Amino acid sequence: MKVGKVGVCGEKEANARHGVTMENRAPIDTLMALLIGMVVLAGAAPALADSPASGSSTVPSASSPAPVDGLEARVAALEQAQKPGPSGVLAIAGKDGFALKSADGDWSFKPWGYLQFDGRFYRDDTLKPLPNTMLMRRARIGFDLGLGHDIGGRLLPDFGNGTTVLYDAWIDYKRWPLLALRAGKFKPPFGYERLQADTTYLFIERGMPSNLTPDRDMGVQAAGDYGAGMVSYAAGIFNGVPDAGNVDADPDDDKDGVARVYVQPFKGSSMAAVKELGVGVGGTYGHRAGSAAAPELPVFKTVAQQTWFSYKATAVAKGRTRRASPQAGWYAGPVGIFGEYVRTAEEVAPAVAAPRFITHDEAWQAAGSVVLTGEHPTYKGLVPAHPLGGGGCGAVELVGRVNELKVDPRVFPALADPTLSARVARGWAAGVNWYATSTLRCLVDYEETRFTGGAAKGADREREKVILGRVQLAF
Repeated sequence: MKVGKVGVCGEKEANARHGVTMENRAPIDTLMALLIGMVVLAGAAPALADSPASGSSTVPSASSPAPVDGLEARVAALEQAQKPGPSGVLAIAGKDGFALKSADGDWSFKPWGYLQFDGRFYRDDTLKPLPNTMLMRRARIGFDLGLGHDIGGRLLPDFGNGTTVLYDAWIDYKRWPLLALRAGKFKPPFGYERLQADTTYLFIERGMPSNLTPDRDMGVQAAGDYGAGMVSYAAGIFNGVPDAGNVDADPDDDKDGVARVYVQPFKGSSMAAVKELGVGVGGTYGHRAGSAAAPELPVFKTVAQQTWFSYKATAVAKGRTRRASPQAGWYAGPVGIFGEYVRTAEEVAPAVAAPRFITHDEAWQAAGSVVLTGEHPTYKGLVPAHPLGGGGCGAVELVGRVNELKVDPRVFPALADPTLSARVARGWAAGVNWYATSTLRCLVDYEETRFTGGAAKGADREREKVILGRVQLAF
């Protein structure tokens, strides 16, 4: 009783503070009753309008209770309005990066990129000392676009090494698994290691066969898979670039045809030992018409990006150019192995108006890895099972490689200076890779390259011994 009295007093005091007394409360109660009645009538109006005509009878189902003045319909309408419709935008952030997508998935915007901070430290470089250095090898930020059903695109510039270069700019049409169309600037389908993503190959720098493979080119391509990837093919027409070239414009009217077939005959098999065994072959055919301003000839570099072969300044490509590359890869358990061979045939002249020579260059490599922490490496890379920061220490991988590149000896001395350019480069490498997380990777390699020729009086160029390091962040 005491509590009730205090409550009544409190109510009176509150009413008095707001100007409400017992004498003026009756009109307010009347007004509230009128408002409630109007709401009830408004809610009942749709139900009355939809009621059966006079004379008919309706028996409500026992399992479906009658709606209360249309309230359920209103609640359902509100819930439906709060659901994302086809025009809604979904924001995604997670281990696969960031993305914006339409609710139906046809339109998307996915930024991605990677930074590769390198160090190069030379040993025993007495004849031609080279500075130990640190550099931003690659700094790329790209955008993958979904432009409606079956249509996509990519834009990828690079800001590394103090320059800005456009690496990828293409549009895809993927209507059928057996036939996808691409147009723009991208990697021609040829070299095994060259076609790997720049963030996934085993070593800090690619092997010597990549000196003979095209890097990026402008063109159109048709590609597809059969049997869930058991057979993959790609073929296209491109402007044509020199070996290891990345060119935006074609200096002549001729074009290159490029094609590659890769077969994994046991991909659908239950035998894990051969499930990821694949063999393939790539080829190119084209024509060059070099000039003094654009000779269209290659330059060969070591893994430390030092030039060890180049043609004379007056030499030009003049005639047919062909490439062929058998290749194979095998991944099983914690082990991965791949190998490739590249042979080129190119017609080169010592000057624009001079007779041409047919030159043949060839390169090969064999590389492998073993993951000490037991993860399974693939052609598309490795993801640590127990990343750093998640209760684990990441994944550790040991890698090794041998490789060689031979220049046609007939190019000396008419097309190349034997005191500046070597005839053969042979090398081996060993390294360790630490995959801290799916985005952070650290690599250390030791590379040693021996040369035949390339110095005065027929002597051999000094060996290149270099320790390379990299910290890579990919997102």
